Amino acid sequence: MIKALILDIDGVILGHKEGTNFPLPTPEVQERLQNLSKNGVAISLCTVKAYFAVKPILEACGIEDNYHVTDAGATIIHGKTEKIETSLIKTTSAKALIEELRQTNIFTEWYCGNEYFALPHSDRIILDGRTKLLGKQATMLSEATQNNISKIITLPTDEWQTSQLKEIAQHYTKHAAMHWGINPSLVPKMAAFFTNPQATKRTGVQKLSALQKISLTNTLAMGDSTNDWTFMELCGSVATLDNGSPELKELVKAKGEQGYISSHSVDENGIIAALDHFKL
Repeated sequence: MIKALILDIDGVILGHKEGTNFPLPTPEVQERLQNLSKNGVAISLCTVKAYFAVKPILEACGIEDNYHVTDAGATIIHGKTEKIETSLIKTTSAKALIEELRQTNIFTEWYCGNEYFALPHSDRIILDGRTKLLGKQATMLSEATQNNISKIITLPTDEWQTSQLKEIAQHYTKHAAMHWGINPSLVPKMAAFFTNPQATKRTGVQKLSALQKISLTNTLAMGDSTNDWTFMELCGSVATLDNGSPELKELVKAKGEQGYISSHSVDENGIIAALDHFKL
């Protein structure tokens, strides 16, 4: 019996149609999640996004009264009480990493609680895109002065920057683990994000399960990329949509009857077909 639902955001409940399924899910998806929540299903979001960018979605879908994984696993937060648990990157390493990235001109953001910051030389087009995605403007700083950095995001724009980023990341593996993600609605599409090595979507979901006292065996998880599989594979049931990556679809298939691939994309409310399949 499925008692909990864990959802990635972009590519699962948010799509690329502004005013339709962005910046909020469609009314149909909102209503379905609201009804599930009222019927006792614990619904949690698991995302790279910061909590301030997720909060409007929680309110629209009526799922504030649950714990959620944000900042790529660095932050676990209750949507109603805002009780928070955060894993920070070691301050000296975070500041040194941001400084190295500044010197290479790679677009860089860093996150501290409800604020995020960007370097002043950042590309205006990218900055505008980030503001649109997150619903909030970054504060521009020439260097990192904060001591509570939970996440660093970089957006390399070409192969040279990507190679530079990979080389720099090797200097910080002890205190700042790098992961790759993709958002098809943005340019550039690929992003690399750094968190405390002990903070991942996988560890976040494990903490979520303990806090909500619901076994992951009784949980349905949905994502759209192989990065999501790190937490999805822990769950008893899994699903992806038509827009899910080919690699993720193969992993979902391997789950047999407990795996489902919707024939509809996120822009076609594919999540509803997945919920129907699992009788939710």
